[in-house]
Amino acid sequence: MRALLDGETVTSPPGGAYRFDGLRLSPAPLQRHVPIMIGGAGERKTLRTIARYADQWNLYREPEE
Repeated sequence: MRALLDGETVTSPPGGAYRFDGLRLSPAPLQRHVPIMIGGAGERKTLRTIARYADQWNLYREPEE
């Protein structure tokens, strides 16, 4: 996903749910790298996803916290 947002052409990995070859965004992104922000506080899946894909993390809390 990150390569696609960076303006590169991508091909799906074998065995995936979707298949594509030479996929690219059109029009191309305006900047070289589109930052990805993920919000959440789940310890099991969210933090793993943030570590793998995100450039920024938005941890939302109530004002008292």
